[in-house]
Amino acid sequence: MSTINRRAMDVPRKKLLDEIKEANERKREILLTRDREFGADRPPIGSYMENIALPGLYGFDMNDYYHDAQLAMDIDLRNKLFWLDNSLDDGLASLEVGAGSMYYDMTLFGLKINYTRDGVPVFERHAMADDPDILQLKPFDFFDTGEMPMVHKRYRDMKKISEDLYGGEINVQFPAFRRGPLDIYVQLREYEGFIQDCMEAPEYVRRLLNDIVDARFRYNKLATEFLGAPPPGIPSMDDDWVNVPFISPAIFDAFAIPVYIKVNETEGPIVRFHTCGVYGPLLKSLLGAFDQLKHIDVSGWNNLTEMDENIRRDVQFGVAYINTFVIMSSPEEHRMRLLEAKRVAAHRKISINTQAMVKIVGTIDDSLIAMNRFITLARNIMAE
Repeated sequence: MSTINRRAMDVPRKKLLDEIKEANERKREILLTRDREFGADRPPIGSYMENIALPGLYGFDMNDYYHDAQLAMDIDLRNKLFWLDNSLDDGLASLEVGAGSMYYDMTLFGLKINYTRDGVPVFERHAMADDPDILQLKPFDFFDTGEMPMVHKRYRDMKKISEDLYGGEINVQFPAFRRGPLDIYVQLREYEGFIQDCMEAPEYVRRLLNDIVDARFRYNKLATEFLGAPPPGIPSMDDDWVNVPFISPAIFDAFAIPVYIKVNETEGPIVRFHTCGVYGPLLKSLLGAFDQLKHIDVSGWNNLTEMDENIRRDVQFGVAYINTFVIMSSPEEHRMRLLEAKRVAAHRKISINTQAMVKIVGTIDDSLIAMNRFITLARNIMAE
């Protein structure tokens, strides 16, 4: 694919669902052909566009996206169609949209977030960064705290749009609380405060982490009562501050593991874990806490072979190659890393993912074309 198809930008709003369905059917035929050529048991290859790339591609302000449900629905559906038209991956478009924002769960703790036009979250400094008094944290209100009014409004408005324009076929998902406790602690106290707390006030660290986990459990319980069923995405955890050397094995074992076990026992068992960080030295402890883990994301910052040697083979890997590697590295470097993935795939279920897709050099078109070259190479190598 050497040119980018931009028809998704011009399809009338009312026809978006039909166009997505038709494109999905065409993609299903392509996937059947690939099954015959490359094998139906091949590792699936996925790709996605990071949210910070969307404003530049579609020409909107991310602040408007969060406060205008019709704009958000349009962008989400258009991007599904755009991706079906332009990515050579193995993915189909879901008929789902999310009502949450990227870090809404952090705002339950009094964190305030401003978004740039492109959607980059800019966190205001929390009062606890200067004063660790836990009493500053007030119990959240499921409807009124932080970004929750926005989340509820988006959920109501998107559901109405789905009913009015698309016969209710677009499933609007209310967000689960999936954020891990280390992420939230570091945002509240900032990294230097977290490390100082670990050294000087270990009982304080344990109390605050437990309070965060209790809030996570309470939110998911309230969301389940509100929806009449658990929100999609639990039980899983995304904790990006699980990242060596910023978090040492000693800190992880002393402070994170006890609350991970608590999450596993109260919500669990946790079946999916994500971090963008480096976590090879933490694997034994992590797997001990989440003993029924079924899927784990392995970002490009990690040593895939090391991870494979130290994780049970029944755990599926989401192998994610970082954007700069996909777009900027040579075909020889791509081949070397993909052959490593192929060796792992010989005895473990894996998926291959281009971790994000944003403009690095040239235009977004250049990035997408480079992404498709990588996807094609990956598919061919896996079939060799």
